[in-house]
Amino acid sequence: SFRVGAGGFFVGSGGGGFWWLVLVDTGGGATTPAAVLLSWELRTVYENPALGPMVLVPGVRVTNTVAPGQMAYYIAETPAWSTQATNRLVTADDNLSVWHNPLQAPVGTNENDVRLLGPARSGTSVIGTNSTPSLVPGSRYHLGIQNTNAVPVTFVLEMDFDVTPLENSAPISSTLSAMPLRYFYHDATAAETAVSFQLRDLTDTADLVVSQTPYPTLTSYTYGSFNAGTNAEEVIVTVDTDPVALSPGRWYVGVFGRSNAAYTISAVGYTNALPRIVTLYNGIAQAATNLAATAGTNDYYRFVVTTNALRAQFELGDATGGMALVARKGFPPPELGSCDYLSSNPGTNDETIVVWDGSSPVPLTAGDWYITAVNLAGADVSYTIKAAEWAARGTNIMALPPELSSGSICLTWTSLPGLRYYVQALTNLSSTNWVAVSPTIVAADYATTYCVAPVSCMFFRACAGPAPAW
Repeated sequence: SFRVGAGGFFVGSGGGGFWWLVLVDTGGGATTPAAVLLSWELRTVYENPALGPMVLVPGVRVTNTVAPGQMAYYIAETPAWSTQATNRLVTADDNLSVWHNPLQAPVGTNENDVRLLGPARSGTSVIGTNSTPSLVPGSRYHLGIQNTNAVPVTFVLEMDFDVTPLENSAPISSTLSAMPLRYFYHDATAAETAVSFQLRDLTDTADLVVSQTPYPTLTSYTYGSFNAGTNAEEVIVTVDTDPVALSPGRWYVGVFGRSNAAYTISAVGYTNALPRIVTLYNGIAQAATNLAATAGTNDYYRFVVTTNALRAQFELGDATGGMALVARKGFPPPELGSCDYLSSNPGTNDETIVVWDGSSPVPLTAGDWYITAVNLAGADVSYTIKAAEWAARGTNIMALPPELSSGSICLTWTSLPGLRYYVQALTNLSSTNWVAVSPTIVAADYATTYCVAPVSCMFFRACAGPAPAW
């Protein structure tokens, strides 16, 4: 056996390209058995190693320094939905060239190497499925940043796919293509306290997903809106939103639907000071005090309605002074003179707003609903507030056969757990003077029973809502 070693130095030349190892046996050798090559090795050591390859994150700028006579290498992973990619040399201290190769790291002389940019200090190159070089959806391509200068050069590189910018309050109308999804982005500023992403004017079903990480999907997103049919979609992100609060930077927006579905999408940023907004949870009452003198007359709340809800109810009770309750679907929170729904009973009576999937002017749909408790007393007022939803409308109350129990008539009717009911009575059906004969009854099940002492020729009915004075 024998080992062959060789060494060489190529100073001032690039190491890119093909390298060959050739072994020549000039000394003869044994023929029985014949000589056998046991192993071989080719190792190339660069005096100034090249950078990379680094995987580029769409929309994220990369700052790096490339040594003289060297290349910095990058990889771009093309998603299956993409039809074009934008490669930007944002800035550079000196002229650089940007090379492209679909199969391997480019060196400027490899097969399929194409110079996209340069030599230049900045520039933009867009490649698409029909361009040269071409973009192959679902595959990767390679970039090489070449420095032919005698000194190191620092540069900034950015890559992104066909993602359309959403400028503040500038709607974009479009139609979904054969691949029924499209991506947008909104660059939130430090001054924005809230952003409302809106998908409207739908001609077919479409969903809206939002994330800071590219690219959100129907199964991987931070926030989403998934209303049925052609109902509008909206996602609201504020500086207080959980689990991810609004922060400056790029937010990605995905529209998923059916091909040929038309839509209008927009991002509306708000820069006004955001009031404290308390999130309400389904069926859980919260006690609060409005400090009219020091904190203003409005308290703001948020309730997230889920996709299967057919009924939502917002209630304010136990008030120690006059209050009103207003509600609105979407941002901004409602005010007394600007709201979708209003409840303003006199004095300290309870306030209730009920919204069904067929309500007017705004039907119940999934997403953020904002509720404002308005102090009308001009002084500090304590109260409780609650929001709840149901997967049933609860509008058709069915009376079950009454029963006698211990000398009382027990009335039973269908109900929704958590809803409030009361019983009224009448001595003559020709009269309209129904009188409450029960306090407010909070249903604990889908059937509720209340027993009253029998009175001659009495007629009874169950009503939804809080009982009037009785």
